[in-house]
Amino acid sequence: MIVVFGGTFNPPTKAHKEIAEKIKSLFKPTKIIVLPTGDSYTWKKDFVDFSLRQEMLKLVFKEKIYQVSSLENKENYEGTYQSLLQIKELYQEDVYFLLGADNLLYINKWVDYEKIIKEFKLIVVKRDNILIEKYINNNFPSQKDNFTIVNCNLPLSSSHFRSNPKTEADLLDKKVYEYILKHNLYGVNNDV
Repeated sequence: MIVVFGGTFNPPTKAHKEIAEKIKSLFKPTKIIVLPTGDSYTWKKDFVDFSLRQEMLKLVFKEKIYQVSSLENKENYEGTYQSLLQIKELYQEDVYFLLGADNLLYINKWVDYEKIIKEFKLIVVKRDNILIEKYINNNFPSQKDNFTIVNCNLPLSSSHFRSNPKTEADLLDKKVYEYILKHNLYGVNNDV
């Protein structure tokens, strides 16, 4: 079994790593592929370049079980569904797609989202006060068995860091924060 952990990872937080570790423990996958959104992603534009996010992810996900993918960073980006198909074809294993509950709320904006939900198992990380079970039952009743919900009460939000980058450094791995300082990302620089 392969778990594909999708997200913008803008930036990757300690909580992203803790979620991956929890999934590793619960599901015992052979590999966890971290799949950051590419630069050609169409409906959200407030993130730093793919190459910078990819390097930050490599600082966090160093163990052999993890692989940081560049599949979604293409000019002719075809959507996460195509990425999942490519991974399934390459590894010839069951592929589970891991995403946050906040991302599931907007999955209907994704290319081929119906195919993702029908053809893949989804692991949804419950966060904040999102009533994700109700959302799944109301919006995907015939596919609800394809969803597994995992509770993680973690301060996950990359957006929270971006809103308060100088005071929320503790949300990030030290090496990621140093990388952010070095590259003057998110309005943070060495003068902090």
